Order: sequence, then structure tokens, then C-alpha cells
Amino acid sequence: MTKNFPKDHIFPEWIQQPFLADMSDADNLKEELIDLQMNQGCQTKLRKLPLSGFWCDHLVAYPELARAVLEMIISYPTTYLCEKAFSTILQMKTIARNRLQGGLLHVMRVTLTNTKPRFQKLIAHKQQRKSH
Repeated sequence: MTKNFPKDHIFPEWIQQPFLADMSDADNLKEELIDLQMNQGCQTKLRKLPLSGFWCDHLVAYPELARAVLEMIISYPTTYLCEKAFSTILQMKTIARNRLQGGLLHVMRVTLTNTKPRFQKLIAHKQQRKSH
């Protein structure tokens, strides 16, 4: 899990290794953490699933614990996407492109997406002009 996050972003041990962690780290979540640690089926699931998938699967059984974990895990990608969007806006709003007002949102949406346009498909569906 730590390979996707910066080195200075350290999660509590009870998130990364819930079955080996000391319960003093999770004061208000101790009961759910103890229940989770006693569940043998959950230990097997943790070995098979990625950490985020494991906690998503346990939202119903351990709601407070899973929500606390997911809030911590989700905060990094959300921050990254916001920073990426602001950088894109700053890049687009230069003096040369200062007249871009109405189309800025559309340009930003295209810039931030990972989807590649299929130009050949667009061209194929474009109706040709007929000569008179």
C-alpha cells in the first residue's frame, strides 16, 4: 500500500496490519478492532484482497473502523486530483489564453481525463458536404 503514497505519508499500524496492531493506536475504535482481530475469516480475506478492497468489504460488519480507514486512504488521491486540476487551470489561464472564458471548463475536462479521443471514429461519423 505504501508504494502509492509519498514517503512522509504514514498510516497507523492498525490500518496496514489490523491483525498485528496494538489497540492503543485506535482509542475510539477498540471494540471493532478487537472483533476484527478475533475473526479468522477476515484474516484470510486480508491475504487475498488489496487493503482498500478488504476495508470496503467490511463497511457493514465494522462500519466505524472501515469508514475511519477509508477516509485516511482516500484523502491522498483526492488531494492529488485537486492539485492537478489547479495546475491545469493555471497553465491554461496564461496571458496568451486569457480570452478563454466560456470554454475553460471543457478544456480543463479534456486535459484532466485519461481517456484518449478516437479521432477516426469521429471522422467516420461526420457527414461529408455535398457539392452542388
